[in-house]
Amino acid sequence: DWDRNILLIQTGKQQILIDTGVGTDLYLPPALLIDRLRTVNVTPSTIDVVILSHADFDHIGGTMDENGNLAFPNARHVLPRKEWDFWSRKPERLKPSDAYNEEFRQMAQTISQTRLAQLRDKLELIETEVDVVQGIHIIAAPGHTPGYTIISISSGDKKVIFIGDLIYDPKDIENPDWYSVFDFDPEQVMV
Repeated sequence: DWDRNILLIQTGKQQILIDTGVGTDLYLPPALLIDRLRTVNVTPSTIDVVILSHADFDHIGGTMDENGNLAFPNARHVLPRKEWDFWSRKPERLKPSDAYNEEFRQMAQTISQTRLAQLRDKLELIETEVDVVQGIHIIAAPGHTPGYTIISISSGDKKVIFIGDLIYDPKDIENPDWYSVFDFDPEQVMV
């Protein structure tokens, strides 16, 4: 299930989605985000803001439907400018590794590049250390990708930090020198 790093925030005024999973047309088995939203009576057209923590395929793939249309047609779509700049250079996102095969490596690259091209005129590029909406703050956390961000969500005296791909396994906390094979700049991750 590739739709595990997604968060729906309902503020009472807005519905905000952090990341969108892989989408329905790009990976087997197909993503379940739209079905899961419907189980809580949320339709794609009622999402007000889509915040993309970064542009890896499993976070940005679900921004478009199988016909190449916006999956969340009424939403404001935001992405950190540094992430856009990184992907615009068409980097080799994943180096060859024994941890994944070449087909996966190419798919991950292609999906991200395709989605960014499709979103080009619809994205609002943002800086970090800003509020996207009241109570939702974008924090730079480069390393997984150069423009990677975590998102702080606060309401009154309560706060939650959405970390996405910052930590893959609880053992990472116990061993801060460990990093993921998917981290673009492991040295920066461990800072």
